[in-house]
This record gives sequence, structure tokens and C-alpha cells, in this order.
Amino acid sequence: MVEEIDLRHIPYMPLVIDRLRRSKAWLQCKRRPELAFHMMNLWMHSWHEVPAGSIEADDDVLADAAMCSPERWDEIKGAVLRGWEQGEDGRLYHHVVVELADEAVGKMRSSRARTKKAREALEAKRRSEQSNEGDDDRGGSVAVSVTDAVTEAVAGGEGKGREGKTSGMEEPNGSPIPGADAPSLLDGLGAGDIQRQPKGATSNPMPAASTSDTSEKRLFDRGKEVLGSSAGGMIAKLRKKLDHDDEHALRTINLAAEKQNPREWIGRLLAGDASAETDDYAAEVRRRNQEWGVL
Repeated sequence: MVEEIDLRHIPYMPLVIDRLRRSKAWLQCKRRPELAFHMMNLWMHSWHEVPAGSIEADDDVLADAAMCSPERWDEIKGAVLRGWEQGEDGRLYHHVVVELADEAVGKMRSSRARTKKAREALEAKRRSEQSNEGDDDRGGSVAVSVTDAVTEAVAGGEGKGREGKTSGMEEPNGSPIPGADAPSLLDGLGAGDIQRQPKGATSNPMPAASTSDTSEKRLFDRGKEVLGSSAGGMIAKLRKKLDHDDEHALRTINLAAEKQNPREWIGRLLAGDASAETDDYAAEVRRRNQEWGVL
């Protein structure tokens, strides 16, 4: 028997239609329809009890949960309580509701495990990309430093011009080197005309992409991968709904990737369909609100 399962955060309870219609309890309800009303009320009430699938073994509590008058309860409780058994803790348990609760918890844990794995993979990819970007930056700095050194050597060894003066380049015996006074490519440029690039700069500097641009691109790339190449408008609407919080939107896309129909699920979220807000999505909203200090 499952113990201490708490499903109060799940607003719905599964109903296995074929199994219910074939049960002997429902056969009784066919002849006495009022029993179905009271049975269903007890099942739903026990779903949000702790442990899930149980209820206190007290006639007043049972009658109230079944929405039945105390006088009538004494007459029909034997039929209504079909399938309920008393546990070691004194509470009544319905084996089918307990079974469904156990399955719900298993699916919830499995979903959270997949979500955690997806987030860890995404974080590992992000760290790898940052590491590669850092390597590229260091490589660029080395290249620029070498360029600076060459520029200094050329500028420092420049001759004195065309005024018949020597360039300072001589043979070991003190004679000028032939051709040393030939016009230089740097002749005609004043000292102020030779501009050195600051270290760390490139010859054709490109504006660095902002963090927002990078996260937005990552969101749209992942969104089109999950929702389809034509989902740009839907991703933009999701981003707007989440106040342009790209990381939150990306986590929502990753949740959608676990659904049977990711695009349909995102559409229901955008339409404000409360049933689309699963426990994982609700947990994500609570986490985000806590970060912002709302809760």
C-alpha cells in the first residue's frame, strides 16, 4: 500500500472509463444511479487526502465527503463503500484510487527526471560554448599582440626621410648600406598618422553580441527544433507572455519537448488553458516568482 503520497497539487484525477464500466460497483450504479454520485464524490475526495486514495473511517466524515445526508448514509453506506478496505492506520483505502495515485507519482518523478536531464545537458552545452568563445578571444589577443610588435619594429626602424640624411642603417665598417635611403612605404606619413591599435582590438572590430541577443537566438533555435521551423511567431508570443525572460521561455520549450504534442501544449499555455499548466510548469512559475521575490 502506498503511504504518504500527496497529490493535492494535481487538480485532476484519471478516470479509466472501460475499467469502471466493467466493474461490479458500476453495475450496481446502473440499477441505483444515486450510488454513482456518492461513490464518485468519495473517490474524488480521497484523491486529495494524505495519503492519496484514503479517507478517515468515520461515518460523519464519509457521509459529508459523499455528499449524502446522515440519515440516508446509514441505509446506503454498505453499497457506496464497495472496494474500500481499512488499513493498518485505521483509514479506509480504495485500491483502484491508490493504484492510480501510485502511477501519477511515478509519471511525475519520471517527468522531473527527464526535465532535470535536459536542463543539465543544456547547461553543459552552454558552458562548452562559453569555453570555446573564451579560447577564440585568447587566440585573437595573441594575434593582435604579434601585430603590435611588428608595427613597433617597423615604426622604430624608419629612416629619417628624403632630406639626404642617413637612415641609421650602416655596414659594420660604418659605411651606409646601399639603398638604405630609398623611399619607404611609410614616407610622407607624420608620426601622428601612424595609429596603433590597442591590444585586444582587431583590424575590423565587430560589435560583440549582447547576452540578450545570444539567449534570444538560443531560444529561437531550440524552439524551432521542438515546435517546427515555422514556429517563429509562436516562440515570439511565448517570449512576450513571459516578459521577454529568454531563460524561462527556454525552460518552457524544454518542458514542451517532453509532451506528446509540444506545439499544441504551447498553444494551450498561450491561450491561458489552466489544464495545460502541469505540475512541472507550475513548479517553474513558482521558482521564477521566488527568484523575483514575489513569493
